[in-house]
Amino acid sequence: MYEKTTRVRCYKNVFLGLPYLFVLGTGHADFVKKKSRFIGESRYVQSIEEVRFHVKRLRRVHPYARHIVWAFVVGNDRNQQGLSDDGEPHGTAGRPIMDHIEEFMYKNFLIVLVILLLVGASPIKMDLNAKYGASNFHTKGAEAFAKLVKKYTNGEVEITVHAGSSLVKGNPLKAVKDGTVAMTDMFIPFTSGGGKVFGVSALPFIANSYDEAFKLYQTSKHVYKKLFQKWNQKLLYAVSWPPSGLYTKKPIRSIADFKGLKTRTYDKNSANFINMAGGNAIALPWAEVYSALRTGLVNSVVTSSASGKDGKFWEVLDNFTKINYAYPLQAVTINLDYWKSLSKKQQHMMSKAAAEIERVQWQASKDENMAALTLLAKNNIKISEASSRLKKELDDIAQKLLAEYLKDADKKVKDIFRKYHKNRRNAYLSGSLLHVNVAACSLFAAVSGSSAATTATVGKITLHELKKRGYKQSLAIGSLAGAGFLSQVVGFLGIARALSEYIASLQLSPYALIIVVGFMYLLLGMILDGNPLLIEETVQKALNYGVSIGAHPSYPDRQGFGRRSMHVISEDLQAMIIYQIGALDALVRAHEGTISYVKPHGALYNDMMCNEHVFINIARAVARYDKELKLVLLANRNCEKYQGIAKEYEIKLLYEVFADRTYNDDGYLLARDKAGAVISDEMKVLGQVEHMIKYSTITTISGKKYKIAFDTICIHGDNPEVFPLVKKIHVLLGHA
Repeated sequence: MYEKTTRVRCYKNVFLGLPYLFVLGTGHADFVKKKSRFIGESRYVQSIEEVRFHVKRLRRVHPYARHIVWAFVVGNDRNQQGLSDDGEPHGTAGRPIMDHIEEFMYKNFLIVLVILLLVGASPIKMDLNAKYGASNFHTKGAEAFAKLVKKYTNGEVEITVHAGSSLVKGNPLKAVKDGTVAMTDMFIPFTSGGGKVFGVSALPFIANSYDEAFKLYQTSKHVYKKLFQKWNQKLLYAVSWPPSGLYTKKPIRSIADFKGLKTRTYDKNSANFINMAGGNAIALPWAEVYSALRTGLVNSVVTSSASGKDGKFWEVLDNFTKINYAYPLQAVTINLDYWKSLSKKQQHMMSKAAAEIERVQWQASKDENMAALTLLAKNNIKISEASSRLKKELDDIAQKLLAEYLKDADKKVKDIFRKYHKNRRNAYLSGSLLHVNVAACSLFAAVSGSSAATTATVGKITLHELKKRGYKQSLAIGSLAGAGFLSQVVGFLGIARALSEYIASLQLSPYALIIVVGFMYLLLGMILDGNPLLIEETVQKALNYGVSIGAHPSYPDRQGFGRRSMHVISEDLQAMIIYQIGALDALVRAHEGTISYVKPHGALYNDMMCNEHVFINIARAVARYDKELKLVLLANRNCEKYQGIAKEYEIKLLYEVFADRTYNDDGYLLARDKAGAVISDEMKVLGQVEHMIKYSTITTISGKKYKIAFDTICIHGDNPEVFPLVKKIHVLLGHA
C-alpha cells in the first residue's frame, strides 16, 4: 500500500503501521505521520566510503533521530549492496528501501530515511561557530540570533554560539559544506571559494556610507545566495563591518605618506590598493597582527574602528585616518542538510529571526563604529578625516583597481556593479534646497491646519517652482493633490541632508539628523481613492537620499485631517494602527528599505499622552507589528509610567521636545488653536532650544520650568526659515 505526495512515495509497513518515504530520483522529502516525522534523502554515490560519509553526516545532523535506516547499491554491475534496519524489526525498514532501488534498477545509489519522534522530542541542537571573541558585536549578534530562534520556535531549536572560531580553524565555507559545523559566520572577502563575488563588498570606495553599503549588499544578495547554495549552505544574514580606515604611527595627509608603510591587509583587493598607493602590503592572520606591530614586522593596518578597538591598537599605534576604504561584509550561513532537518515552520521562524537580526545588526555596526571611535580617542589615538587631496588620490587608485578587477569578472559580478551604479545615479536630483523647501512648505501648509485658500496659494507657487526644476507635471500635480487631500496618514520622512551643496553644508551626522530633523517630516496620505504611486515615488527618493522613514498613524478623520479626537475600541484602534504601519512598510520593503519608528499624528498623539488606555493600545499595536520599531512620545514628567508600559510590551521609546511649540503649565503642548501655540520667531525658537539643551528643562507659558530628559527635537517644516534654523540648532547641539 502507498499514498502519493509530491515527488515522494510513502510505503506503509504492515507490521509497524508507519510510512516509509522514498524520493523518486535524487532529492529530499519531508513527511509527518502518526506523531513521527520522516525525512528521506536520495543521492548518487560512487563508493562505500561516500555512503558512510553521508550516513555519518545525517547522524550528526539528527542526533535525536529514533532510527536512521538506509540501503545502497554501488558499482556498475551493482555487486556492492548494503542495508540497515537500525533497530526496526528485521526486514521491515532497510529491505523496503532496497526493494525500491531494485524496482527502478538504480546504480550507484543511496537512500536514507531518518525517523524522528515528535511527541516529547528533544530540541534540535546546532552549533554556530563565531569567528571573533565574545565581546565583538558580530558575536553578540550571533548570540541574539540564537536567542530569537529559540524564542520563535518555542524552544524546538537551540543554537549554541562558540566564540573565537573554536570550532573552525580552516576555511569556514568548506567546514559548513562538509557539515563539520552546522553554522558559522565568516568574513566574506577573506574567505576562499567565492571568487570575485566575495570581493565585491571590500572593493575600495564603491560604497561611501552605510546606506550605500546596504544598497550594494541588496544588489549582490541574490548572487551570494546562489553561490552559498553551491557550497551546500544557505545565507541567513549578512552585516557590514564599520568602514575600514588606516591605522599608522604617523599622520597620513597625502599619498606620499604611504611610502615606507608596511601595512597588514585583509584580502587581495586591499593588498593591491596599498601596493598601488606606494606602500608594502603584508598578509597576516588577525591573531598575529598585534605582535607584528610590536616587533615592527608591520607598522600600519587597514581595518575598522571596531577591530582597532578590539586589538587595543592605542598601545602600538598613534593615528587613525578615516578614509572609509570599504564596508566589508560578515555573513552567517547554515549547512543545507541541517536546514532541511528543520520543519517548514522552524525554517520560517529561523528566517524571521535572521531578517530581524540583520536589521538590528546593521544599526549595531553604526553604533559600534561610534563607540569604537570614542574609545580610540579616549586612549589617545588621533582620529582624522582624510583630506580632500588624499581622497582624490586614493579614489584615482580605486578606479584603476575596479577596472582591473572587472576585466576578467563574469557577467554576474559585472551586473552587480551595473545595477548598483545605475541606482546610485538615479538617487540624485538636480536642483538646490529651494525646490525641496518650497515643496515641503506646500505640504505642510496643507497639513498644519491652514485654510484651503492658503494651501491653494502656496500650491500655486510650488507648482511653478517644481515645473521650473524639471519635475514631471504628473508628479508635481500629484504632490499638490496629496498636500490638499491627505487624510489617513501612514508615514513621515525626515528630510535628508544631501540634496544640494547648501544642505550638505549643514554637515549633519545620522545621529544629529535624527535628533534635529527627525520629525521635520513630510506627511504621506493614503486614501482609498488617493495616489499610492506618489507615495511610492516619495519613498523611493527618500531611500535613495538616506532619509529615515517612520510611520505616522492617525485617526480616520478625513475632514479634520486627524486633528479631532475619536472614540475607537481597543481592537479597532490596534488594527487601524497596524494597517497604517503595514501599508507604508510594504511600500518601503518593496524598495528594500525599512521603517524605524512610529509617531502618532494629531489627536491620536494628544490622546496617547493624556489617556493611558490609548497609549497601551498603541504600544500593543507597535509590539504586535515589530518590536524593533521605536515609539515616539512627548517628553514629560511621567516618563516612568510610559516606560513601564513599553517594557511590558518589549518596545523602545523616544522622547521628544518641540522647538517651535509653547508648553502649558502641566508640561503638555498648548493647543494649536490657542494664540501663541506655534512659535515663529527665530530668536525665540533658538532660545527655547538652547535652554532645553543646556539645562534639560522646558519653560511653560507662565514661566515655570520642568526638568525633562529627551532624545529628539521636533521642528515643524511649515516654517519658511526651517533650514537655517536647523543649521543653527545643529550648532547648538555641537556645543551641548
